[in-house]
Amino acid sequence: MNTSSHHDFLLSKEEFFRKATEIGGGHWNSQPLDLRWNYHCSAIEIVRKIGISKPQEVLEIGTVGLQIVKGSDTLDQDKYWNYPGKNPTFMHDARNTPWPVQNAYKIIIALRVFQYLAPYQEQAFNEARRLCRHLILVVPRGDAYRPKGLETSKGIALTEFLRWSDGMPPRLFQETSMGDLYHWDFTQDAERTP
Repeated sequence: MNTSSHHDFLLSKEEFFRKATEIGGGHWNSQPLDLRWNYHCSAIEIVRKIGISKPQEVLEIGTVGLQIVKGSDTLDQDKYWNYPGKNPTFMHDARNTPWPVQNAYKIIIALRVFQYLAPYQEQAFNEARRLCRHLILVVPRGDAYRPKGLETSKGIALTEFLRWSDGMPPRLFQETSMGDLYHWDFTQDAERTP
């Protein structure tokens, strides 16, 4: 009897802390791992509720080596955040649309990525919307987010997302210590074609 489920694909807390520590580097060491786990855990719970039958139903963007859905497709650029074993499914800068993906995804996940996509955040959001049924994002809020050395980065406020989505609110909006968590369910989007 096969007892595996979509839950087997999901990253556990123990795996998160072990892998983040192994990868190390500027990204995983820049903030306490507990703060990063909080939003990863919330995203994992959303994926658990949506349900997936195989990891390839998910595209994760900018994972820095730590996918919340083990075996998911990944999209990352070659210039930043090098880590051992970096080998994304798609080596591509998400600021450049369209993305080189062949199929639509059930879920696209980008945790603390969209702030780095300025000034092409709206285009990237609409590309993700075109390619998925569910979008999960964590992004710092508003123009105040300008980290030293990354001054071209820009947080995004809910009002901007509402403008880009033609007023469609996220199914979930949750403030976290490292940015706002959003989940959009585009299955009810009348203009959706995939």
